[in-house]
Amino acid sequence: MTFPSTLIIGTDYISLLESLGHSALQNPDLLIIDQDYSIEAIRKINLFLQKLSYNHKNKVILIKNIENLDILHQNTLLKNIEEPGQNNYFILTTQNQSKIIPTIISRCHLIIQKNTSPIIQNSLSVPTDIKSALEISSAIEKNNIKNTLLNELNYLQQDLIKNPSTNLSQKINTLLKSIEFIDSNLDPRLALDYYLLKSTI
Repeated sequence: MTFPSTLIIGTDYISLLESLGHSALQNPDLLIIDQDYSIEAIRKINLFLQKLSYNHKNKVILIKNIENLDILHQNTLLKNIEEPGQNNYFILTTQNQSKIIPTIISRCHLIIQKNTSPIIQNSLSVPTDIKSALEISSAIEKNNIKNTLLNELNYLQQDLIKNPSTNLSQKINTLLKSIEFIDSNLDPRLALDYYLLKSTI
């Protein structure tokens, strides 16, 4: 299954590009963003999406190192990434997902490649009561909380693809809200406590 928007944690996008019938050589149906991350790049993307394809069934926008887009420009792209339009695809790459806004991560299919950012093999332990939730929280260093929550997001999104469920979807929404709290300058410990307490069973 090919997803409209894919975020690759790593650098190898060639196989995905080829699966869409594209190559990076003299391809008018492929737009690559890899040097200019200004508002002009966003305008290029919008114009590109409005055009008809030349000699492919689809068009592809490849944004390398999307973390180089500032938060304002990442937000500007959200609608396109969520709904790129028929036969349009986004491929995004990064080696630093902590600099990507959570809403972009949540709207993409994730491919995590070897030798890049670590994947947690198990999600955070599900607390059974308030005391255990606070114990889990206190065991995580404050400066690692956001990356821990992003890793948790990676894990849950992969799990959702394999085992879709309403409960898992709700848990992801709670997690996204926790990450947004941190991005809004709330104390990371409080944001983590919010997620863990909401997850208490």
